[in-house]
Amino acid sequence: MEFFDDTLYKFECLQIPIVPVPNTTTVKTTTLYSFLYKNRIIKIPEGFVSDGASIPRIFWMFLYSQFNPKILTGAVIHDFLYREGQINRMAADKLARKIWKLHGVGNFRAELMYYALRLLGVKAYNINS
Repeated sequence: MEFFDDTLYKFECLQIPIVPVPNTTTVKTTTLYSFLYKNRIIKIPEGFVSDGASIPRIFWMFLYSQFNPKILTGAVIHDFLYREGQINRMAADKLARKIWKLHGVGNFRAELMYYALRLLGVKAYNINS
């Protein structure tokens, strides 16, 4: 278990407990997952549904599939933050990148996914906020 601490975030970098949602391409959290962000607690509720990382299948061979354990925790947290709008879009994207790196994603891939979020994520954030 790794503990992450800098000026923006503090949390134990644990995998979020999830299970697949039957007959869908989504997962849902099985318990409450909380972390501290800028001196406030963000709580992802039990039963939160995520589609994992929104990486087109054609890029899976270069990056990761949508439910790869290395990126899933960051993707679920990112989905929640985009949907709930509790922090701004750039902060949500940076947090996902940091979590991916803590879970073993190399710098190149983490940066590539981060810049894809910056470029393409605006549509999802605007729809959900």
